[in-house]
Amino acid sequence: MVYLDFAQIKTLPQLFHKACFLYTSKRAYTYRPMFRRFSWTYGEMGKHAAAFAQILKEEGIQKGDRVILIGFNSPFWVAAFFAIQLRGAVAVPLSPESNQEFIQKIIEQTKAKMMLKSSLVQTERIGMQTLAIENIPKPQGNTFLSLDNPEVDQDDIAEIVYTSGTTGDPKGVMLTHQNLLSNLKASREAISIHSNMRLISILPLFHMFEQMGGMFVPLSAGAQVSYAASLNPNHLKWIFQDDRINRMLAVPEFLRLLFLRIKARAKEQGKLKELHLLLGIARMIPFLSVRRIIFKHIHQSIGWEMHTIVCGGAPLEKEVGEFWEALGIYILQGYGLTETAPALTTNRYHEREGGSVGKPIEGVSLKIAPDGEILAKGPNVFGGYWDNKEKTNEVFTEGWLKTGDIGFFDHKGYLHVKGRKKFMIVLSSGEKVYGEDVESELNGEEGVLDSAVVGLKKAQTEEVHAVLLLKKDNRTDPKEIVARVNKRLLPYQRIQGFSIWPHEDFPRTPTRKLKKHEILAQISWNQEEVSLVDGMPPHLTKLESIIAQVLQIPLTEVADSKKFLADFQMDSLERIELVARIENELGISVDESEITQHTTIKDLKALVSRKNHKTIRHPFNPIPYAPSVVLARSLLQPLLLYPTLFLFAPMQAKGLERLTNLTHPVLFFSNHLSTADVPVIFGALPWKLRSKFAVAAGSDVLYEGKSLQIRFSKTLLEFLVPIFPFTRRIGQAKSSLEYTGRLIDRGFSILLFPEGQTSKTGEFQPLRQGAGILAIELEVPIVPLKVEGTQYIIPPGPEDAPPRFYWPKRHPVRVTFGEPFTIERTMGYRAATRFVEEKMRGV
Repeated sequence: MVYLDFAQIKTLPQLFHKACFLYTSKRAYTYRPMFRRFSWTYGEMGKHAAAFAQILKEEGIQKGDRVILIGFNSPFWVAAFFAIQLRGAVAVPLSPESNQEFIQKIIEQTKAKMMLKSSLVQTERIGMQTLAIENIPKPQGNTFLSLDNPEVDQDDIAEIVYTSGTTGDPKGVMLTHQNLLSNLKASREAISIHSNMRLISILPLFHMFEQMGGMFVPLSAGAQVSYAASLNPNHLKWIFQDDRINRMLAVPEFLRLLFLRIKARAKEQGKLKELHLLLGIARMIPFLSVRRIIFKHIHQSIGWEMHTIVCGGAPLEKEVGEFWEALGIYILQGYGLTETAPALTTNRYHEREGGSVGKPIEGVSLKIAPDGEILAKGPNVFGGYWDNKEKTNEVFTEGWLKTGDIGFFDHKGYLHVKGRKKFMIVLSSGEKVYGEDVESELNGEEGVLDSAVVGLKKAQTEEVHAVLLLKKDNRTDPKEIVARVNKRLLPYQRIQGFSIWPHEDFPRTPTRKLKKHEILAQISWNQEEVSLVDGMPPHLTKLESIIAQVLQIPLTEVADSKKFLADFQMDSLERIELVARIENELGISVDESEITQHTTIKDLKALVSRKNHKTIRHPFNPIPYAPSVVLARSLLQPLLLYPTLFLFAPMQAKGLERLTNLTHPVLFFSNHLSTADVPVIFGALPWKLRSKFAVAAGSDVLYEGKSLQIRFSKTLLEFLVPIFPFTRRIGQAKSSLEYTGRLIDRGFSILLFPEGQTSKTGEFQPLRQGAGILAIELEVPIVPLKVEGTQYIIPPGPEDAPPRFYWPKRHPVRVTFGEPFTIERTMGYRAATRFVEEKMRGV
């Protein structure tokens, strides 16, 4: 394998150019925005970023100009970031959750000239040029090779990084090309990196931990990155299995929640003792590969190949780290800051110390100040905050960066981080309490989901105050929990007071760190509750934010829980999008049929808060699409299909010349007259298109019945056609669309009848709204077609009736194929549905 020569790389544009050339044909990125998987090679990424850079040039972006970048993780975000670098401009990545006031403040502070944003991010009018990163035209020809860009120096600023949700006077961390590349080189040498690495990206790219580990490092090695559109377990499982993920970046909170979920599931199944026994046995086995065999039921769900989790962003509890290592997965915990681009230390594969954050990486010098604060120096340390000399001077002492963290080195040279200096609790006795130590004990209690230990002001001192986030099923008195924990603590560490957190979760940063300043803002001695920062009302929830974005209405309107969804003119398309967003962002599966025009905001909250959501989902069945089955089907179809068509349906096929240049996958939209439509269309198709072809079948007819006749018909048709379940009820639309997307990913063309039912009169019927969603989200050529005469061979029967034997009558038929077309994402679902219907009517 050929690797990049870092001696010749001084800037990010050079890194990007060389990587895209060296690894041009390797798969770089996969992405599942909704219903299917899209992949880019490194060569495609290079061309796309260069084409994007050309647009920035035409818009007047010059070297040194600041460009705001707001979006969710995707290849489009990566292309936009490097397009900015290719222009010699300065990227200013912000969280897509940033409020309007914060965005405007950053624009004014940096004097930004343009904003690049995801089309899913809603922003009000900001008075500057804005481009949607997903809507940039696809590059044509060899754009990447011919683009002319400004010269960039290693000391030029590459990006200005702000902490998401910063209030008051936000600080922009200026990182140069040298800062980033020195950290990249040191990180690669500390942790073995190779081109077979397949990484899942779940942390936000505007955060330096993910940016370095999930973008720069894979790029330098020609590795593959899969971007997760949500943290929904089903979505993640799909990515782990299909993309054979073997690496992941994670924050401690994510690993802890998974750890608790696995323990809770074992307890529900009565296997908690067995789990602890297996963990004990596994820890005595030095070989991680053998440990993976012991816990094969867990590894099976994540695709068998998970090898390493790189953990950072906050201290990892020792118990959690040992749990994952016992499963047979390497845990490499590191430490760093945005100001250090970001890594300072890391554990290595053969140098790991549980509970520590490892040893310094190459080029980094660390020392402990007399007050215990960690000080850092190195080529990765930033030069200062944007336009803020006062704050810059405050964080440096004699050339050393004050990290703001308290820590110590053990006798082996491993760094241990105790916590943030500003959240260290100083008692009247002079003793210092680190909240993280007490939180570790509290979080081990059965009824505690999470905790925050803060110093609560009282008279002239602080008291150790615990804020408890309890599990919903907790039945233990919180006083008992605190009493048990106090027995295990040193006298000066003991909790003196506690509060119960009233919300579903603590306020957190994008890397799941506790925002203790916000927690303190809401907890006072007399338990009065104050509003959250950033001007957000205390009752605002993520669900309300999703509703506002889907229905495109102000948040203030959504806050009225008595309002009906009908008041916002919600239609069936928005209902599907709402359900998809709830599942993707909240991890909760909701049946669309339970959301009607008479559902209020309050009703929807209650629906989402239920513990069990029963949604009929047909698991993906890969057997009908296996190569051996496809081969057998292609041999049998001519023997069975053509004689039958010759006897009962003498055919005339028109427009076949329009299919000449088409290859799989293709989406065929047909009118629907009879159950005879499917074999007739099959007979009209050229063999190259018929060889990998699947047909959407009514799930209520063939997949939800229990009779022997229905099961036999389904099995036979899955083999001969094949068919797959597609609902005709709005309640299961999302599941059906996902199934369709997985078939498209496997290269199968799809036949759908978007009218949703057979026509009783033979006349064309209005299309269901799902046609527009499929047309946009599947991103494949669409062929409209028209079938005539099949209703005379087998007349249409009741829509919900199971298949029945009907002796067909002979009648001539005609199949007409229209001109293939594609639809741009900018059209929108409703307009796309109307456009498809016009094309079908015009055949």
